[in-house]
Amino acid sequence: MKFNGIDEYARKCITNKARQLIGKYGFTESDREDIEQELVVDLLQRLPKFDPSRAKRNTFIVRLIEHKVADIIEYRKAAKRDYRKRRNGVDLDLIDGDDYRVRMGRTSRSALELVDLVADLEAAEKKLPENLREFSDRLRTETILEISHATGIPRTTLYESIEKLRRHFEQAGLRDYLPHRRRHNRRSTGR
Repeated sequence: MKFNGIDEYARKCITNKARQLIGKYGFTESDREDIEQELVVDLLQRLPKFDPSRAKRNTFIVRLIEHKVADIIEYRKAAKRDYRKRRNGVDLDLIDGDDYRVRMGRTSRSALELVDLVADLEAAEKKLPENLREFSDRLRTETILEISHATGIPRTTLYESIEKLRRHFEQAGLRDYLPHRRRHNRRSTGR
């Protein structure tokens, strides 16, 4: 698909989100281009509303894409079009797909919980200092190594910033959503 009118960052976010939807909510590989197109169109329609005094451009782009993905999922799950309850035009009485994945340990949160989490994260991120907000945005699409190379900031400093983010999100009541801490021991990695 051609991504005319959007920058590389937005293109990368859109392709990642579309890829993440494949195999979920009844989406297949053949839906990928349609999902990407829907995300591009929505982004291009809403991008003129960007206000640099309220957020960084990349943050705004990520939020728009995440909200559109949530809308796509909700639309897909709506009762009258629910892919889980139809097969060859026949209604089926199946366990909710989110419920099934939670019970099987494949995920711990439903799509609705994830939408709520996005809103909670947005509120917490708005209270971050600008440098940490920018760093948080970059962590969505880049590894620590990539950020270090792009910014020239040592990885040890970036790991300290991760700890600051962790403390901030814990204080915002989001501790349960944080991944378990990993040890970054130089001796164990041979560095």
